[in-house]
Amino acid sequence: MRALIQLALSGLLGLTASSVAAQTLQQTRHVVLAINNVDRYGPHLADAANRSLYMFTADQQATGNMPAVSRCNDACAEVWPPVITTQPVRTETGMDDKLIGTVQRPDGSTQLTFGGWPVYYYLRDQKVGYVGGQGVNEFGGLWYLLSPSGEPMKSIPKQ
Repeated sequence: MRALIQLALSGLLGLTASSVAAQTLQQTRHVVLAINNVDRYGPHLADAANRSLYMFTADQQATGNMPAVSRCNDACAEVWPPVITTQPVRTETGMDDKLIGTVQRPDGSTQLTFGGWPVYYYLRDQKVGYVGGQGVNEFGGLWYLLSPSGEPMKSIPKQ
C-alpha cells in the first residue's frame, strides 16, 4: 500500500522513476574523475564511484576559441544526466588536469567537460562499472566513452 501511495504521489507530481534517478545523478556537485578499466573497453573516464562517463556526438567540442555546447536537454538529459559540478573537479593520478573544463547549461548549471566534450552519465547503467551506453544512437547522435586522453572511444563496439 505504501509503495502504491508513493507511486501515485510521484505520478501526481509528474515524477517518473527515471526522472528521480536522473535528478539524483545531476545532484552530484563535487566530482572526482577516475579511470575505469573494463576488459572489453580498456581504460575510460569514470567518476570516483566507478560510474562510466560519456560524450555525445551532437554536442560541440570546445576547440580553440569555440566553446563547448551541450545539446542534450529535457528528455535527453533525463536519460543522459549531465555531470554537474559547483566545486573544482579533482582527478586521480595519471590524468591531465588540462583536459578538465566546464560549460554553462541553459538552466544555469555548470556541466563538466573533458577533452572539450560535455560529459554525461547514462541512466541505464544500473550498476557501478556498467558501460551500456557505449555506441548507443539516441537523441540525434551517438554516445561514446571517453578515453583518459579526452578522445571519444569510437572504435570500441557497442556492448
